[in-house]
Amino acid sequence: MATARIVKRLSGRLSGLPRQSVAWLLLAPEWPEELLDLGFPWEPAEQSDKQPEDLADGPVAMLRRASQAPSPDAAGEASSEKRPRRIPRPIVIESNALSPWEGSTYRIAPELRSAGLQELLHEPEAADGPAPETGLNFIREQLVLAAGVMLRSDKLPDYPTLRRWAQLASQAASDDAMGATVDAEVRMAIAAAVSNQEASAPVALRWIEAAEFFADILQGKLELALTLARRRRELFLRRAYDRRKLANYIEREDQMAAFKELLKDKDHWALHYVGEGGLGKTMLLRHIQRVAEDAADPEIAIVTSRIDFDFLNPDYPFKAPGLLLSALAEELRLQAGDESTSLFFSFESCVADLNAKATAGNAGMRLVPLEDVSFQQTIGTFASICQVLGYDPRTGGLRCVVFMLDTCEELAKLRPDGTVPEECPRHLRGTRPGPKHGG
Repeated sequence: MATARIVKRLSGRLSGLPRQSVAWLLLAPEWPEELLDLGFPWEPAEQSDKQPEDLADGPVAMLRRASQAPSPDAAGEASSEKRPRRIPRPIVIESNALSPWEGSTYRIAPELRSAGLQELLHEPEAADGPAPETGLNFIREQLVLAAGVMLRSDKLPDYPTLRRWAQLASQAASDDAMGATVDAEVRMAIAAAVSNQEASAPVALRWIEAAEFFADILQGKLELALTLARRRRELFLRRAYDRRKLANYIEREDQMAAFKELLKDKDHWALHYVGEGGLGKTMLLRHIQRVAEDAADPEIAIVTSRIDFDFLNPDYPFKAPGLLLSALAEELRLQAGDESTSLFFSFESCVADLNAKATAGNAGMRLVPLEDVSFQQTIGTFASICQVLGYDPRTGGLRCVVFMLDTCEELAKLRPDGTVPEECPRHLRGTRPGPKHGG
């Protein structure tokens, strides 16, 4: 009911503005005066009973009038001795523009923007006559048009908030194009942060935040691109944290030699570093990942995925048997090329089916057998992903896919009665590779 009242209030208070003007106000973060003069729509698309003076003498005057707070009578709210009549805030807010803009800037009140966008999305089609575009098609069209106006300004590059919005909005006709823009910009921002040895990537975060607005409206493929962008930034933050931790790390030759030997060994597929807490097992994994990322050692040609069992529920084989492979795949996906996109989609579908089978009906705490068709399909698709990643596009040679499982002791804690949890032997069995390279 509250949302309905807001939409009604919004519609009534903006009814004097052309439909396209309302859409541009709702879709863009703000409109500085200098951008309004470049082509903001202020004349109605068709004749109405509004007089020219009601629409003022241009977009600036029109929005300035709309930003004036209504009188108490216009608010339409009854007063009483207990609750006096309230004068609402203006729907269009005028404020001083920030540099490089001069004059004022205009925006829709934040608490009303979401409701207004919902009204745009669910706008009913005309009952008769030639119907204008409505709903999502209308929004896509207006995003492209509004972005075109903003991009005409030579000041836009100096105002990142609107520049990012306009760059994304200009691609609104295609989810693929907008997703590619988000991916490219986040990649560039992270690469710059790595080059500058920064601990964070604020520009990447700003692009993600800008894309979230569009994803809320357009959803679909853009949601996937945004999810990958978030994961890419999370991976950067983790690796940046690891590098800070490794600032004073002293490499131990015997530990590295054992790892290099594993990469060459055709008969063994796993290496277990054992030691008390605090001896440096996690630091060693961080060091190996850094060496691989920097291509600092020609003997270590690998692509890695690292998980910490501190953050995985040991009961996952019962409740979400695909969780371990899914967690490993998340990091691999950020290091994969476009050629493996369909494989990751298939893998996600297999994991969803497997997890659903584990929790279906009265499954309770019953383990899904590894020999189950759903499990075999999930493992097979994961192995195919590893096969693709086993080819190094930089060198044209082969490389190993290495899974780093940290804090494994969390999986093997004895029960109070001294027995070993029955799911324990399955953890590593489910990740055992096939071929040495790419598996």
